Amino acid sequence: MKEKGNVRSLSFSPSGELLASGSLFSGSVWNVWTERKIHELSDGSTVGSVAFSPSGRYLATGICKNADIWNIATGKKLARFIHFDNIVSISFSPSGRNLASTLINWTAVVWDIVTRKKLTEFSRLNLDIYFVSFSPDGKYLTMCGRFNRNFVEMKNLLTKGSIEFFPRHEVDFVSFSPDGRHIITCGKNKIHVHNWRDLKILAKKKENGRVFDVSWLKRFLAWGVYEQGVRSPFAEIQDRSMSVMVLSRRGFLALGYENGRIEVIREGKVI
Repeated sequence: MKEKGNVRSLSFSPSGELLASGSLFSGSVWNVWTERKIHELSDGSTVGSVAFSPSGRYLATGICKNADIWNIATGKKLARFIHFDNIVSISFSPSGRNLASTLINWTAVVWDIVTRKKLTEFSRLNLDIYFVSFSPDGKYLTMCGRFNRNFVEMKNLLTKGSIEFFPRHEVDFVSFSPDGRHIITCGKNKIHVHNWRDLKILAKKKENGRVFDVSWLKRFLAWGVYEQGVRSPFAEIQDRSMSVMVLSRRGFLALGYENGRIEVIREGKVI
């Protein structure tokens, strides 16, 4: 599989049969087994973020200032949510009804996909928000970033209250474990696993390079290290040109490269 530029984002469908990719000049949906492109999702603009809905019926793409919702069966665009600045990351809620997006100007937004209205907006002045995701129960919006300090915040979407802490290491990524019991943070050369109840650190991992992405497979983790490669439960890949990675629930590992190449691996073998 080959995109038209540096691969920026990857997302598996819940079934693991489809893979969405976003790159510098294009966005696509692929059949993992045949490597055939099913849909083209961009007119030449940069697709910086892609995310499948929990049902697998829809795909969200972050293209400059627009978050678009696509019907996977038809390849048609169903909705567009216009932002006032460029999108950094997007994420569906577990119910599939809401979409969260982060912008480069310290803002996170939650949209109602059915009514196509903005539900809420959060801003952290002087703190860049790099990544956003929902808790498995959908109650919390989890954000992380930094500017003059590192921060992780879990915003309660019902009460609008928040839980926050300030890690000593740089934070580029934060996510709940699939069972909701743990929170993982990574950035610079560190990975920390925290207990959700008291936020205490349960495990630490140190790498020799910047950890830029982490993905869960049940209770196992895979992570990418900038200019080094991937550490995963079933394979370690050494490659300096890899720019993004993601695990599927079926144990597939997808890798995106700076030259546009996309590779899918299962149990240490390229499929």
